[in-house]
Amino acid sequence: MASSSSKCRTYDVFLSFRGDTRRNLTDYLARTLENHGFYVFLDENNLTRGEPITPALKQAIKDSRLAAIIFSRAYAESRWCLEELVEILACKETMGLMVLPIFYDIDPNRVRHQTHDFDVAFQRHQERFSAERVLTWRNTLNAAAELAGEGFSATAGYEGRFVQQIVDEIARKLKNTYLTVAPNPVGIDSRVQEIGKYLDDGGLDDVRIIGIWGMGGLGKTTVAKAIFNEYQDKFAGRSFLANVREEKLVDSQNTLLYDVLRLRNIKVSRVDEGTEDIKRRLGNLRVLVIVDGVDSVKQLEALAIKRDSFGPGSRIIITTRDKHLLEILKADTICHLPAMNTEEALELLSWHAFSKNYPNNEYLKVSREVVDYCGGLPLALHVLGSHLFTRSTREWESALKKWKRSRPYPDIHQNLKISYDGIKDDDVKSMFLDISCFFIGMNKDYVMKILDPCDEDRRDQGATIGIRELHNQCLVTVDTVGNLMMHGLIRDTGREIVREKSPDIKGKRSRLWDHEDVIHVLKTRTSLEKLKILNLGYCNSLERSPNFSKIPNLERLILECCKNLQAIPNLPKNLEILEADECIALQEMPNFSKMSRMRELHLNHSPKLTEISGLHKSLNSMTRIHMEGCTNLNADFRKKILQGWCASGYGGLFLPGNEIPSWFMPVDPRVEIFVPQSFGCDLKALTVCIIYSSDDSQPAGSLCIRVANCTQNTEFLISPMRATVITTHENYLWLGHLSNNKLNVKGGDRIIFYAHFVGPTTTDDIHLRVQKIGINLEKEKLINEYALDCQSMPYSSECKEDGNLEAGHNDDSSHENQSLKRLSSDPSVERNAEEETDEIMQEGRTRGC
Repeated sequence: MASSSSKCRTYDVFLSFRGDTRRNLTDYLARTLENHGFYVFLDENNLTRGEPITPALKQAIKDSRLAAIIFSRAYAESRWCLEELVEILACKETMGLMVLPIFYDIDPNRVRHQTHDFDVAFQRHQERFSAERVLTWRNTLNAAAELAGEGFSATAGYEGRFVQQIVDEIARKLKNTYLTVAPNPVGIDSRVQEIGKYLDDGGLDDVRIIGIWGMGGLGKTTVAKAIFNEYQDKFAGRSFLANVREEKLVDSQNTLLYDVLRLRNIKVSRVDEGTEDIKRRLGNLRVLVIVDGVDSVKQLEALAIKRDSFGPGSRIIITTRDKHLLEILKADTICHLPAMNTEEALELLSWHAFSKNYPNNEYLKVSREVVDYCGGLPLALHVLGSHLFTRSTREWESALKKWKRSRPYPDIHQNLKISYDGIKDDDVKSMFLDISCFFIGMNKDYVMKILDPCDEDRRDQGATIGIRELHNQCLVTVDTVGNLMMHGLIRDTGREIVREKSPDIKGKRSRLWDHEDVIHVLKTRTSLEKLKILNLGYCNSLERSPNFSKIPNLERLILECCKNLQAIPNLPKNLEILEADECIALQEMPNFSKMSRMRELHLNHSPKLTEISGLHKSLNSMTRIHMEGCTNLNADFRKKILQGWCASGYGGLFLPGNEIPSWFMPVDPRVEIFVPQSFGCDLKALTVCIIYSSDDSQPAGSLCIRVANCTQNTEFLISPMRATVITTHENYLWLGHLSNNKLNVKGGDRIIFYAHFVGPTTTDDIHLRVQKIGINLEKEKLINEYALDCQSMPYSSECKEDGNLEAGHNDDSSHENQSLKRLSSDPSVERNAEEETDEIMQEGRTRGC
């Protein structure tokens, strides 16, 4: 009753006192309370003293939250004081008035039993007033003295300390009023108990920082308020700083100082001043501080949120949508607030929609649909439940259909959009919108490849940073198998951000996700000229690709996993990347002879494809061709592609295959090669062909090629590819160039060539195996100049000072268990080696290499 009735009280403290304390303790106490921000009633300033006690004074007592009774030696002499005391205790019983006895230079027992000075005073009262009245006063004094109070003797006669002790106790009593948590706090108690464990952890002197982290609308503030109500009376000072992201920093600082110290005369005007004031004034106090809605490091710094800013035993709680802030703060515990389960969500929705804890029977089905749509988000359940209050089931169904099809409810959208607005990096914002519109439930690595087609290392780094930030902001999660996931209402928020940029003209939106909108735009717009990326992947109903003549500037086309796609009759001439892996029904491809800008061709696992006309004429610009699993390619097409790639292509060519082409010099996986003197400085590249296979259908590993120049004491490590395996035990062919612009090999050099697969941890786990290797030493002008200039393989080099490069390969050779084959290691047979190599090279040229 005290907490509810106190909301409408006029005064914080009613001071009841005898005139003998007016100029000392009472005045000192009144001034100190006022300086701490309490509104104090003093009868000498507000009412005229008289007898009997006036109605105005009775009303002042009723209008107060707490009555402080200063018992002095002369207190009982005043009939006024005794009548006042009777009224105070009556209000305590009927209105919940808090009462604090203060024993100033007097033993509480004298008050309780009316002895010594009180006995003398009552002897006089018995002569003037009725026995009944005197008995009432005696009983009232006895009851008041029984209450817990403050005694002057406890401070050894120090009046200043005594006043501070009284003020602290009054502040504690008056501050112990509860924050409004929620009208229907469903599920709050269990969450408070769980987080409360971490508040109770640690020693009495430990300062602990606890983070409450979760997406917008999840109830972080509500839970924090409940924690504040539960624990506040255990601390000397406490403060709940609500929604600090919307407050000025100095305002938050002043609120913190005032809440804890209760001093009105402390007011800071500059942030740096406030930070120092907080550390100086609160550094020795045991406090509970809850900072709600943090979204910036500056807020934490301004409020001096760190362990050494507060006294031993303090507890600091931070609520935020950004996990990274809590990591920066080195919080002792980060509590991820869970969404409501189905039962909790249905109950909360029912309270707001039906004013009871369960829906009416006719509403049960649609209520469960609304609960499913809200995804356990208390904010959504509250807002939508209130919106649907008193509406018919038909109106419920209509509203739900609208929310699912188009715009989310505005109040929910604006709350969730705060997290998006808090992202500083435009690239990460764009990534969020892409995921919300297109990629939910798709593999993270695949999505990153689409969003950032740059080199793999850079893409991995950018993806890691971007996904981590979106995860920290509670916008995206990654499930246990690596798929990107997103709360349904967060998804709708992202899509609404896109829609509101162009609410009326669909064709001007940056992204289209609804198939009806896509069809509308494609039918009505003639400015597809600007379209550069088109993703038609996983369109299982697509049997023939559309006419691309209206999108001439298309650079990247994705047709991956279109299982029923049989024909791609035409492609834009400016196309650079075609991704059509796993198109198992594909048989027809367009003529590639004029596809002069094509860089990457991905046709992995298209077993019905037999050839691609003109492809061998467009290899000059190609960096990669993937045709693993294309098991029906005809021999003539294979020969043209292999010969053309030897002369023009760079990067990597991937085909099914068992044999090294005949124009290559077959070697072992680890071999020593003597470069003939006749090459001089004309060596252009080492062309390498590798046959590999795996005994595992999902291998993990990358090809690693080492080229050690024993003459120049240099060593290069090249990692040109990651393995692709369609079928276990099937053989695959990789063909690529190692540019001599990097290797700097000259005629007469002795080099060691070694190829094998490496994995992410140890080579013992690798299932991939190099089966065969072929090498060609290519002279100047044999390889296309453009191809080598654009060489993109990752080289890392190392200079060996000890001149013993062979020793460096012992560990690698143990894995492959291959002996070192020397084409020429003895100077006496140098000439024969040169002749042998020249013969092999000449044979390659004769065959068209």
